[in-house]
Amino acid sequence: GYEADDVIGTLATRATMPVDIVTGDRDLFQLVDDERDVRVLYVARGVGRHERVTDAVVREKYGVGPAQYADFAT
Repeated sequence: GYEADDVIGTLATRATMPVDIVTGDRDLFQLVDDERDVRVLYVARGVGRHERVTDAVVREKYGVGPAQYADFAT
């Protein structure tokens, strides 16, 4: 009854340790949080050519913070 991205989001926001989310889904950029050490390893071009997405990367590419990415994308 739950979508995978909802489960990933719940686990990432509750984690008490560093989290790397491996995905090709940019919607998960909203979970990036450098302070809590939550990053996305974006694999849209393949696992061998992944991109580590941090707060700075989201801000540089899209002009918004990770928390605003979902609104920006819609």
